[in-house]
Formats: sequence, structure tokens, C-alpha cells
Amino acid sequence: MLVVALDCAVLLATFFAAFLLRFNFPLTQDVVQIFIQTAPLTFVFYLVAFRLTSVYRGSYYYSSFDDMLNI
Repeated sequence: MLVVALDCAVLLATFFAAFLLRFNFPLTQDVVQIFIQTAPLTFVFYLVAFRLTSVYRGSYYYSSFDDMLNI
């Protein structure tokens, strides 16, 4: 579950960085409003796509407790 949480945090950070790049870095109220409206939809699509394709199944199967501590 930690891997999923970290991936979700990275997803939101990169999505926000893409918004900043798209709008040439002005952090106006309009940009923030558009991000707030589109981020949940992107987040849901991400989780559904990764769940349907079973991306995390292999990472749980081949990971050990020592790997978790190293993260």
C-alpha cells in the first residue's frame, strides 16, 4: 500500500508541474481552480488503469520486508 501512496503523491506532483509548465509558471487563481477540478479525475483514471492492469501485483509478490525498510 505504501508503493501505491508514493505513486499517487508523485502523480499529483507531476500533474501540478505539468500545469505550471503549460501555463508558463504563473500560479494564478484560474490555474489553481483548473488543477483542483481536473486532479481528482486524473487520480481516479490512474488508480483504475493500474488496478485493471494489475501493475502492483508483481511489486508486492517480489518485495520483501527489507525492501520496504530501504524505501
